[in-house]
Amino acid sequence: MKNQISPEVKSKRVDTLISLSKELWDKYTSRFINQEINVLVERFDEEKYLNIGHTSNYLEVAIPSKKPQIGEFIKVILTKNMILSK
Repeated sequence: MKNQISPEVKSKRVDTLISLSKELWDKYTSRFINQEINVLVERFDEEKYLNIGHTSNYLEVAIPSKKPQIGEFIKVILTKNMILSK
């Protein structure tokens, strides 16, 4: 196509959007830190001893546990290190 922007400009725009996305994700997730929240456990990581699931507001979280609780709701106080990156 004619009138394309340069690869450098494209790359800079992508970097800007990725940075903005991360900033917005961090801002969104920070609203729930130190809040009591229910997590539906969907799987268990046997190597790391983590129950992994989602909250009702779509945060994927990992909860340390020696016991799998797949299919159960677990009530936790959410910390930043529990939230898995997007």
